[in-house]
Amino acid sequence: MKKLLKGLVAFVCAVCCMMGVVACDEVKDGSKIQKVTVTISVDGVEQDFNFELYLNFAPGTIEHFTYLAQSGYYNDTAISNVNGHVEFGGYYFKDGKLASKYDDSEKSYLKLITAEYIKNKTIGPKDSERYAGEDRFVNGEFEKAGFAGNKLSLDGALVLKRDVNDDAAALAYNTGRATMAVTFGSDYYFNSSSEFAILGKILSDDATDSDETSYARLKAFLTGYSKDADENTYYYYTKGGDFGNYFMKNKDGEYFAQDENGDYYELIEDADVEEDAVELLLQEFTDNADYMNVLPYGDKVIKVVKITFAE
Repeated sequence: MKKLLKGLVAFVCAVCCMMGVVACDEVKDGSKIQKVTVTISVDGVEQDFNFELYLNFAPGTIEHFTYLAQSGYYNDTAISNVNGHVEFGGYYFKDGKLASKYDDSEKSYLKLITAEYIKNKTIGPKDSERYAGEDRFVNGEFEKAGFAGNKLSLDGALVLKRDVNDDAAALAYNTGRATMAVTFGSDYYFNSSSEFAILGKILSDDATDSDETSYARLKAFLTGYSKDADENTYYYYTKGGDFGNYFMKNKDGEYFAQDENGDYYELIEDADVEEDAVELLLQEFTDNADYMNVLPYGDKVIKVVKITFAE
């Protein structure tokens, strides 16, 4: 019986290798590893960043990510945040502006995640919470949702991002869709590894020069592209239309809003405005930090070109 089981395991592993599902000779921390490369274009110059997916730790979430990536969902998506982490998958460029990937455009999330696709899928440990509502959110595999197997840290992690959900905070864990982030430790948003589904790690040993590893090159985005030469930081506001969409903050901490012509004007430009009003506005920006994405500065266009899985 033992020989039969061993033979069956070997056969399954061989089939998986042939199909490119897993790299059977790659095992780390008790998990099978799938190698994947994310190709990113910075103003037309492409760079490859190498990752390892930990298949045993988040199989359902990885299956979801893999399906989207192989369907071309992430192709041409914008790097839409370089504020403590590098984020992609939520937006693409449309007429020079960011547009949501969750809308009704071609290869949008809701077009790919159909009722037929989610049928009989197991995304996360709790079958009743796989998807919530018409937006088809994913219940990812992480500790707070009852999945205790994923113990990877946030340093260099590939993470499925939750949507911020003020109206149903208790179910915030159940709001993952397709936005991905590469984290480099805890930050203002990713502050607990137990609250996010970590799919894998970016490689920190894929180059002889430590500054040329995938980890080091992508982490450099956080400093290399977050401010321009004048130390201005550019933001895209993602919560409704209260403030508009695009903002700039200068080195003195003053906020400017972008008008329809692409020019920036100071939000507080009236000398008679009471100091309390200025403080309230700044506090509102602080309170809504989750919705303030730091964009690569100026007219830098940084986007994902493709995601390639190793055979």
